[in-house]
Amino acid sequence: MYDEATYHGKDDGGNFIYVPKWVESLFPGNKGNIDYDMSTVEGKARALHECWPFAMVLDHCGRMIQNGRYYVTDMNGNEKRSFKDIVTLLNRPNIIQSGRSFIKQVEISLKCFGFCPIYTLRALKSDLPKSMMVIPPELFYMESFGKDPFTQTELSSIAKRVYIRWGDVNIELGDEEYFVIYDSIMDIPSNNGGKIAFHSPVDALSSHTRNYMAQLIGRGNLIVNGGPKGILYGNDTTDVGNAAITPSESQKLQNDFKRKYGIVHKLYEIMVTPKKLGWITLGSNTEQLKLHEEDKACLEAIAQTIGFDANLIIQGSTYDNSSQAKKAAYQDLIIPDSECITEALTNAICKDRAIIKMDFTHVACLQKDMKELADALSTASNAIASLYNNRLITFEEARTEMSNFTDIDPDNPKGEFKIEINNDGDKQIQGQAGEAV
Repeated sequence: MYDEATYHGKDDGGNFIYVPKWVESLFPGNKGNIDYDMSTVEGKARALHECWPFAMVLDHCGRMIQNGRYYVTDMNGNEKRSFKDIVTLLNRPNIIQSGRSFIKQVEISLKCFGFCPIYTLRALKSDLPKSMMVIPPELFYMESFGKDPFTQTELSSIAKRVYIRWGDVNIELGDEEYFVIYDSIMDIPSNNGGKIAFHSPVDALSSHTRNYMAQLIGRGNLIVNGGPKGILYGNDTTDVGNAAITPSESQKLQNDFKRKYGIVHKLYEIMVTPKKLGWITLGSNTEQLKLHEEDKACLEAIAQTIGFDANLIIQGSTYDNSSQAKKAAYQDLIIPDSECITEALTNAICKDRAIIKMDFTHVACLQKDMKELADALSTASNAIASLYNNRLITFEEARTEMSNFTDIDPDNPKGEFKIEINNDGDKQIQGQAGEAV
């Protein structure tokens, strides 16, 4: 236990205290480290590991994109057996990840850092990599040539040097050993050797992550450390009650209380005594300070910045709200991200032979609502029938209009129609089985 602690000792009551080593990163110099600079890669990486709302929103984005299914087609949209090697690579990109784990990591990196660098291991004279692995963005460095990017046609003309900082070693990367997926703004410095950076809306979340971590540390201090909740004092105004006791008498009283009312030599939080006592409350509790309200405020701000509906995470959201939020998240965030990712993958590993795509049509929330379709069809058919019966459109025009709402061919109907005159002298169209149309 001592080996795993950065501090150990005893409190005033003689109880042992152990402080884990990871606490040093949160409380350097005994002060809460809440200085998250989200405009830097390092600040975002810290927030991803320490700020719960930020990590939770990104994890939901990653899990949603995992529902996508890869497929590979040619330029005409046809799947071919010859693309099997590409599909195999996508489903097993490296020795430690599945395709679903890989795409989740790519999405989280995109939403967190605004870019995702990927290392590609290629065999000689082979366009298709043997494996692909996401490079942690905080370990990835691109240095600029300092040239203007407007007249360059290759990334190698912009990036002078690309490397991974792995411990004390810099792993240099050639043009064919990496590619970068990004949906943010690339900042290319004009000075030779300057670091190329990527900026996204997440850069504006510094104050929100600081606020969240500040209230979290504040709640922890109140709950764990607490300080004095109040002062217990003798309220006996008699001569005997005001008599002072010696330190030895005080210690004897405390020991007696521990022996009679305590458990494992610790006092219960509530004790009963026949003595006349008074109580003075000190400070405020977490409910009075309303520190917990920052959870929801921070979560909503982060979700809105990323483009994710917080109703998918916040407890108490209704089913309809969650269902609509999930559908909107796929349509406005996840599917566009998947198109960005598959386009980059296509350009990096397929050359001109194939196109990588991702399908989400099987996702439950994206399925067509049959009740809504039936209601729309009923409303449309009644309106079109009214137009036809009032001689405002022809029968052929009515069928053409109905083809917009249901799967029929207006020019080639299945079966035959026959026209009969009803008792009112009006024409009535009948199908082959005699049913009214």
